[in-house]
Amino acid sequence: MSYWIALGAAGAIVIGSISPWATALGGIVNVNGTAGDGKITLILALVALVCLWAYWQGRVGLAAVVIVILVGLVVFGVGIYDVVNIENSVDTSEKSGLFAGVDLVDIGWGLWLVVVAGAILGFASIALSRHDRARIATRDSA
Repeated sequence: MSYWIALGAAGAIVIGSISPWATALGGIVNVNGTAGDGKITLILALVALVCLWAYWQGRVGLAAVVIVILVGLVVFGVGIYDVVNIENSVDTSEKSGLFAGVDLVDIGWGLWLVVVAGAILGFASIALSRHDRARIATRDSA
């Protein structure tokens, strides 16, 4: 089960990486993730997908799962960094006049998807590694 969750999370990171990470003027303007750090998360998600596929095929063992755990952590970190960066780039308290109290830039749904999917990928991969270690222990004791 954790394998399928990790696979879905990696796929969600791909989708989130190419989707809007920031919207401006109430959604009139979108900035996709590939305009910035989304390139990094996209490449990392593809690495995770390849590692998960190789693990499923039995070509690699726990090392691939460890790589996927690290990918999840890095993707989550990149996402949080960009969320904080976008939030800090537009301070509503300093605006006056027509745009007083209005956020001109909002975090896009793609960035939120990357953050959540990165965390899920990390946790699902940790569960997968625990399952893999239990499977190896059972095999070695037989």
